[in-house]
Amino acid sequence: MRYTLLKRLLIRLISLRSPSRAIVAATILVLLLAASPSCQASVVTCNVSMGPLASGTNCGAGWQAGTSEGITAPPPFYWIWRSISHVDFYIGGELTVQKDYPYPTQSCSQPVIYDSTHFAGGQSITVKAIVTTNLSEVETFETPAKIVYNKGYDLVNQTLTGGPGETGAIVGLELSAQAKHTVLAASDHVKATILANLPTYTVFFIYTHGSQAVFGDCFVDNTPGVGAYLTAQEVGNANAQKGQLPPYCFVQFQACSVFANGDSSMASAFGIGPGSIDRAALGWSEDMAYGGPNEWWIQDLWAALCTNGRTLEQAIAQANVGQQHFGGDGCWVALFQHKIPPTVIGDMSMKVHGVYGGTDLQWWR
Repeated sequence: MRYTLLKRLLIRLISLRSPSRAIVAATILVLLLAASPSCQASVVTCNVSMGPLASGTNCGAGWQAGTSEGITAPPPFYWIWRSISHVDFYIGGELTVQKDYPYPTQSCSQPVIYDSTHFAGGQSITVKAIVTTNLSEVETFETPAKIVYNKGYDLVNQTLTGGPGETGAIVGLELSAQAKHTVLAASDHVKATILANLPTYTVFFIYTHGSQAVFGDCFVDNTPGVGAYLTAQEVGNANAQKGQLPPYCFVQFQACSVFANGDSSMASAFGIGPGSIDRAALGWSEDMAYGGPNEWWIQDLWAALCTNGRTLEQAIAQANVGQQHFGGDGCWVALFQHKIPPTVIGDMSMKVHGVYGGTDLQWWR
């Protein structure tokens, strides 16, 4: 019915044999047809994605959009090419990418990497693309929600009095307040409790006694029958129960000799190896002192990782700078004889907070 009336109007104006009126008639017809749903094809298709897990600092998201070719009308034929002109992309309700596209753009796509620790642990987030065409058509596409999953397990051996307890508290505070992890901090967990809890977490810190490929629970003090040690095999078996839970991104063993003689089996027990991306384990190859400058080195390391958004390599360098006037880089070995650098297995560019591959606290790229 609408087309019949428009056709009659067009014929009437053209019959007046006025070129200017004919042009006006054609313009009116095209604009009205463009606004008519009965004349529109499918407008925009768009696939938005956010990856399988909202965990860690290297999370994937993005969009891939396309348009139908345009709008057509019955004879006399008119054709308007439809083009994507603009996309707004949101992560967790926050606007990230705003991108204009030249005419004509029939399809577009863009990957986005984001840091899930920008959001609080347990928060529900989606990604959303709002696509606008040159015909002022606007369509919104959004993923189902995912729960942000970043959890820290922060342990200190209660027999290490003084500095280690304070350091453990600072590590937990950095993780929770700055890097927005849900943190379980404890100084009374026995071996069985630790093994049961390990699959739940994505960051692990422990300050305790250790030796090659083992570390102690929160009660070990090298007295026979007091406390117990966890072996790499036991830890690996426990972490094999993670199932669909996110993997560990960072682990620190502040314990003697866990990585002695080039043994990296404890890192492997946490799923971390030399080829890991955005994941690392830090420990020591000799027996270590505790107290004094070593505590400050650890605290500086975690402040750099969480408050400043540094890479692990940058955080180690920052901790070294803070302690250089105490005898050089790294931490003191037992009896404060000399300092050694930490042993790192995995990716020195990994981050605890701030998007992987970004600068400091930048949270998406």
